[in-house]
Amino acid sequence: MVKEVPENLKPAVNLFKELTESTVLGYSSSGLWNSDIENNSGILIAVSGGSDSIGLMNIAKIALPERHLVAGLIDHGLRDGTFDEWLLVKKEAERLRIKAVRKEITKPELVAPGQKEGLQQWARNKRYALLEEIAKEEGCKVIATGHTEDDQAETVILRILRGAGIDGLGAIPKLRKSKTGVTIIRPLINVTRNSIIEWLNSSNIKYATDPSNKNLKFTRVKIRDEILVPLKEINSGVSKHLAELAEESAFLSDFFDTQILNEDGFKKLNLLNGIKVTADVFNKYPKHFHSRIIRAALK
Repeated sequence: MVKEVPENLKPAVNLFKELTESTVLGYSSSGLWNSDIENNSGILIAVSGGSDSIGLMNIAKIALPERHLVAGLIDHGLRDGTFDEWLLVKKEAERLRIKAVRKEITKPELVAPGQKEGLQQWARNKRYALLEEIAKEEGCKVIATGHTEDDQAETVILRILRGAGIDGLGAIPKLRKSKTGVTIIRPLINVTRNSIIEWLNSSNIKYATDPSNKNLKFTRVKIRDEILVPLKEINSGVSKHLAELAEESAFLSDFFDTQILNEDGFKKLNLLNGIKVTADVFNKYPKHFHSRIIRAALK
């Protein structure tokens, strides 16, 4: 039923297992962070019908065959052909014996002409909000998304262009908790989009192609086609290196914040849960850390 993954996709299978275990997973601004995921909790797989999400569905079934898996698709109603993509997702979910759920946005909010990035951000926010609705309805405490190494590389470049520091270079985290307490994981973050496409093609598994992924009006598409493609001609491993930079930046950012918050100079105040930072903390660290100390205190 489920096609065996090649060696280059086994890291995704292992990461899927790791990210859904109820274990300590790493540093955060509040110290070592525990996912608090019950071993039998359901997992919602965010799908669109594209290669990444169809691959994610299959990898989820391989990694966690006994878990309650649900595929969730959000139709923004922004272009034609999305219902056909839902039928494709539904058929693949039936083959994998995964429940599929669809939510449709029937009245998109108005976006001013030319605000393409605003439109994409609106769609992203709506998508996550509705995915969390499905997760709650289906008893899932985890949402898995299909972000790949390529998405990570694109995001790092986007952050650099916007003048990001080490926090911004952390880009897409492997996991995070939403404001509502749902854990969001990215099991494919260490594998490439091409490796997934090659596997799906060799396994005769169908997937859809979103035409907006070729629309150069979107900044991310420009980065993908006009920056990353030439960079790969210089160094074919550039996406991997950028993804490694993101992972190291995220770890260092969280580690530094954890160290700073554990300083004796941090005094929690009873008044409005504020924090007092003594001059000793600033004097102990180089000036480049001072803005980080302030940000850590405000978190």
